[in-house]
Amino acid sequence: MARIPYVDTETAHWLARDMMLRRPGRNLHRMLAHAPRVGDAFTRMADALRWEGSLDPVLRELVMLRIGMTLKSEYEVRAHTIIARRVGVPDDKIAGLAGDIEAGPYSERERVVLRFTDDLIVNVRASDATFQPAAAMFSPGEMVELVLSIGMYLTACRVLETFDIDLQQ
Repeated sequence: MARIPYVDTETAHWLARDMMLRRPGRNLHRMLAHAPRVGDAFTRMADALRWEGSLDPVLRELVMLRIGMTLKSEYEVRAHTIIARRVGVPDDKIAGLAGDIEAGPYSERERVVLRFTDDLIVNVRASDATFQPAAAMFSPGEMVELVLSIGMYLTACRVLETFDIDLQQ
C-alpha cells in the first residue's frame, strides 16, 4: 500500500489530470500528480527518451531492466519486462540481467552499455574504463541519451520504492 494517497483524477490540478488521463490507471503517474508541473515534466522526459530518442530500444530496455533489478524495484521490472519483450529482447537476456552480465547472453555492445550502467549506478560518474568503450561505440547524442536514461530510471525506481507505489494488476 502506498505511503501517501494517490491523487484522484477528478479533483486533480488540470496538468496532473491531463498527465493521468494520458496514462490511465498507472499508479506511478497518480503519485507524480502530487507535484503536477514536475510530474508532468518527468513524464514528458521519459516519453522523449522512449519515443523520440536515437538510442536503440533494445539497449534502452536492457538498461532500464538492469536498473530495476539492481535496485529491486518490482514495479519497474514488471513494467519494462513487458516493453522489453515488445521491442524484441529475448527472455534469456531479460533473466540474465539479474546476475553477472559477463556470463549472460549479451553482445559486446550490450555488455559495454550494461557495464556503463552498473558503473553509474554505483559510482555516479563513469570511470574511464567504462566511459571510453561506450563513447567509442555511440555518438555524443546517444551518450547523452544513455546517461539521461540511466538517471531517469534511477529516479523512477527511487520514487516507486520510496512511496511504495502499488503494482497495477
